[in-house]
Amino acid sequence: MTLKRSEESQRDPKQAERERKRKRNGEIKQTLYEATQSTTAHGLPNIFRCENILLKLMWIVCTIGSTYYCIYSIVQSVNAYFQWGVVTQIQTFYENPTEYPTITMCNANLVTTYDGLEFVSQVLKNNSIDDVRYTNLLQPYEMNQQGANVYTARLLTLSNMNAASDEQKKSFGYTHHFVMSVCMFGNNVCDMDRDFRYYFHQEYGTCFQFNSGRNGSSGEHIEPLSSSSTGKRFGLNAMIFVVYPLAYLSSSVSTDYGLYVLVHNRTESPLSTKYIAVSPGTSTNIVLSKTFHKKLPDPYNDCHDNLTPQSKRFTSFFYRKTFELGYEYKQRDCLNLCVQDYIINACNCSSPLQPPLYNVPFCKTRDDIGCIFLNLFMLYYTRADSSFTDYCPMECSSTKYDLTVSSTLFPSPENSAMIANDTRTKERYQYTNKTLTAESVRENYVWLNIYFDDLQYTLISESPQQTDLDLMSNVGGTLGLYLGVSFLSFVELFEAFFQTLIIVFKNRKQPPKIQSKA
Repeated sequence: MTLKRSEESQRDPKQAERERKRKRNGEIKQTLYEATQSTTAHGLPNIFRCENILLKLMWIVCTIGSTYYCIYSIVQSVNAYFQWGVVTQIQTFYENPTEYPTITMCNANLVTTYDGLEFVSQVLKNNSIDDVRYTNLLQPYEMNQQGANVYTARLLTLSNMNAASDEQKKSFGYTHHFVMSVCMFGNNVCDMDRDFRYYFHQEYGTCFQFNSGRNGSSGEHIEPLSSSSTGKRFGLNAMIFVVYPLAYLSSSVSTDYGLYVLVHNRTESPLSTKYIAVSPGTSTNIVLSKTFHKKLPDPYNDCHDNLTPQSKRFTSFFYRKTFELGYEYKQRDCLNLCVQDYIINACNCSSPLQPPLYNVPFCKTRDDIGCIFLNLFMLYYTRADSSFTDYCPMECSSTKYDLTVSSTLFPSPENSAMIANDTRTKERYQYTNKTLTAESVRENYVWLNIYFDDLQYTLISESPQQTDLDLMSNVGGTLGLYLGVSFLSFVELFEAFFQTLIIVFKNRKQPPKIQSKA
């Protein structure tokens, strides 16, 4: 009797545990069933509701198909989001007054004074060059010992000019006081000491800048000039004497005859600005229009905002050195420093075509110039310069001046005679070997009109093609279209999960009480 009672007491706990699990599973099933009946997703409730096997099968197939297309559409939306597409917007704004750009003007000839001519002649003589020829740029060494390619001779001259002292550089070309015959800006006579500033361009030699943002005499920062009206009368109007020396071989190191005009923002380096070649004997109109470009930063584009010397993201030597050039950061300036570093390592001297670096002296001999040509050719031919972008990030914002150029003959026969009879013209011709006539005036004078055609500027900006809100809307719309699911459907799912956990933990905390049979 005692043995039978012991066996029953052992079976009772097992039976009670099975009953407890059966009850718990029943409660879970009931909770999940109630959740499927009350959910806003229409597929599941109708599968459980239908008693007809065909209708139940129809709802199952439709639910599976809708779920497939829903997942497919969501994946497509997410992929489109991570393509980082952009929408480009072009807007036009009116600005009055609008800031006038900096105008850098350089004679196409590297030197124009007798001191400059003597300097160049001595450089060529020191390198045993007494014959400058026009041959292929890529063949600087296919000459005899006395001859030289015109590009080799020019670069050799330019490099030695850059190595000269600041005082000697100023003697290579005439000042703006000498070459500027007439100058008006906005119906006012230009202040030659204030508005114009001497500037030595590494590639073009003696230049002068108008509206550089610095006083031409003292070098102090001044408020830049602005235009408040459109048309020629409210821009820069200037008649410039273009000096072209003919007496020496040194004039042959220049391939052009005329004036180089560079239009750029005052915070932008002239070294990285393309020039407009203006021919003597013309009245040239340069019509300005200003465009701002603002791209979205990484990951939408390979560019970056807020590029400053203190940036912790970009720490390369060339990046930080770019800010020491004294201008706003531009990737092309940083890349030029990388090229200069490449030339210095290869030739042990600096190229005059890039900004100076490391205080390394400029290349001064013919062999050095040949080294520059050879290594620049190899650098670009092998595309080794593509790795330089690792050190130089691209900026997202930039300002560009779009230029429309037109010209007519200048001066007219009547004006030529009047200019030829002017006392100042006669003084200028004393420094050339030309005979002053009404016909020769056309060979040495340029009239420039640089002005805004309207006071509107264009803003080209970008916005994300798909924002975070757009992605959420696309995903939510897809779930609602195919499955009838809304945000609250996920709350219902959470509620069912939460109630299921409560049931599981409640049964664990309340184990069944077993009473022994007497």
